[in-house]
Amino acid sequence: MKKITLLLIVALSACSSPNVVRNSIVNDFRGIAFGSSLSSDMQYESTYAEGYDRIKSYTKHNEELAFGHIEVQKIIYSYFDGKLYSVDITVGEDARCLNAKSLADGLSEKYGSQLEQIIPNAELNNKFYLRKFRNLHISVMCNTVFSKKGMAETYVSISEPRLYEVAKQYGDSVLNDISSRSSSKISNDF
Repeated sequence: MKKITLLLIVALSACSSPNVVRNSIVNDFRGIAFGSSLSSDMQYESTYAEGYDRIKSYTKHNEELAFGHIEVQKIIYSYFDGKLYSVDITVGEDARCLNAKSLADGLSEKYGSQLEQIIPNAELNNKFYLRKFRNLHISVMCNTVFSKKGMAETYVSISEPRLYEVAKQYGDSVLNDISSRSSSKISNDF
C-alpha cells in the first residue's frame, strides 16, 4: 500500500512538472467547437444543394478574414443537422504556394502535430498538406487545377471526421435519389 501511495505521489508530481508536455486535444476553430450548435453570430450562406436541407453553410458576422499576414476570401462554416462539422477557407491566389506552407505551419502549431506534405503533381508545383487526428482532419491544398487564371489557389479544410462521414453519407444518398429520379424522367422522355 505504501508503494502504491508513493508511486501515485511521484506520478502526480511528474504531471505538474514544467518539463511535462500535456497533450490537450484542440477541437475548435476560432473558439467554435466542432459538434456545437449554431450560434447567433452566424449568417446563413446557403444549403449545400437542392435536396440537401440537412447541410447548411454559414459565415460569421464581422469575422476577420486573415491569418497573420495572409488575407482570405471566405470562411464557410458547414453544419449538419445544426452541428458544426466542417470549416472551409478559401485563400485564393497563391503564386508559389507560399501561403499554403505558412497556413500548414500555423495549423500544425495550433493543433499540435506537423501536417504531412504530399506533392501530388510536382510539375505543377501543387502542394497538399494533411493530418488526420482522431477528432479532426485538416488539409491545406494549393493547386492550379481549380484556378481560373492558371495561377495556384489555396484552400483549407478542417473537419470533425465522424460528423463529416455522416454528412457525406447523407449527401451521397440525396445525390443517388436525385440521380435516380432524373434517370427515370430522362427514360420517360425517350
